[in-house]
Amino acid sequence: TLSPAKRAPCDVVAHDAYLRGMYALNKRTADSVRRALDEFRDAITRDSGFAPAYAGLAESHIWFYSGLGILPATDTVPEARSAVEKALEMDPTLADAHKVRALIAMNHDWDRNGAEEALTAALRFGPGSAAAHLWNAWRLALLEGRHDRALIELEEAERLDPLDLQ
Repeated sequence: TLSPAKRAPCDVVAHDAYLRGMYALNKRTADSVRRALDEFRDAITRDSGFAPAYAGLAESHIWFYSGLGILPATDTVPEARSAVEKALEMDPTLADAHKVRALIAMNHDWDRNGAEEALTAALRFGPGSAAAHLWNAWRLALLEGRHDRALIELEEAERLDPLDLQ
C-alpha cells in the first residue's frame, strides 16, 4: 500500500485548490459543483500526479449527472471514468477513487457486482470514510434490498460524520 506521504501533493497550492474543491463539492449545488470542477482542474494543473484531485474531479462529474440531474450521462460519465481510472493508476489504495468507481457502477451501469467490489475496496482502504459507508447503505438498500444491513451502514456513516447532511 502507498503511504499517505506518497498521496500528498508536492505543491501546496495544488493541495489548497483540492481542499477548496472538496468544500465546494460538498455543498452539492450546480454552482458549487462547477466551482469544484474548476478547483480540481487547477489542482491537477499544478500537480498532475495528485490522485485525490482526479477522484474529486470524477465525483464532480458524477454529481452533475446522477446527483443533480443537470447534464446527461453522455456528457459526464466518460469524463468521470477517465478521471477515476487515472486516480487509481496513480494510487490503487485511494478510497475516494474506489467510492467514485462504485457510484458509476451503481448509478450508471447498474452493475451490482462492480458496485460491491468498488465499495468493498473503498471501505478496506478508507474504513473511516463516512461517504463510503453512506453509499454502501444505498447499494445495500437499492440494489440488494438488504435494508437491515443498510441501516447499520447508515448508523456507521452518521457516527463517523454526524454533521454530514448528505
